[in-house]
Amino acid sequence: MKRLIIFWCLFYGVTTAGFAQIDVTIPDTKAEKGTSVVIPVNVSDLTNQGVISYQFVVTFDENVLDAVGAISEETLTSSWGFPYVNTNVEGRMTVGGYGIQELSGAGVLVKLQFTVVGEPGEKTDLNLLLFVFNAGDPIADVHGGVFTVSSSNRIGVEKEMKKLRSFYLEQNYPNPFNSRTAIKYKLSERRRVV
Repeated sequence: MKRLIIFWCLFYGVTTAGFAQIDVTIPDTKAEKGTSVVIPVNVSDLTNQGVISYQFVVTFDENVLDAVGAISEETLTSSWGFPYVNTNVEGRMTVGGYGIQELSGAGVLVKLQFTVVGEPGEKTDLNLLLFVFNAGDPIADVHGGVFTVSSSNRIGVEKEMKKLRSFYLEQNYPNPFNSRTAIKYKLSERRRVV
């Protein structure tokens, strides 16, 4: 009986450790057309998982987002240096990185950079494909996000600016080299001067 309990504990411990899963997520994000956007790839706790490398492909609609690259600043992989990025295939970005230090903790693994090229209201799925830590251990449980092109919050003023027909500029007083020089003017119509 003692051997059976020891075997069961060892078997359960090995299979549980061998099949650990790391959650990998991309949050839903919004940004305006013409802006640059940085989208994080988040991971659950990597402590004691032996993670020293990663590689993945993210797919998206190239009519909504234009891939720029990826950065590791202020991420779990910042000590590994710049990630390796391939943006040569439209609608796909391949990202990878490695280091000699095992990663620990939960947070942002890497940040993806895009330029927003779509029109307000357009959306694209951000799908994570072929995500691998190390040589497949631990297993990545991936959840992509949705990117939406948001409307501009700027308020436009569309008043027709009329040209003045005439104006009169008086002589400066007392002279142009005095710190209190004044130049008076007159407009043909009452207007706001900018």
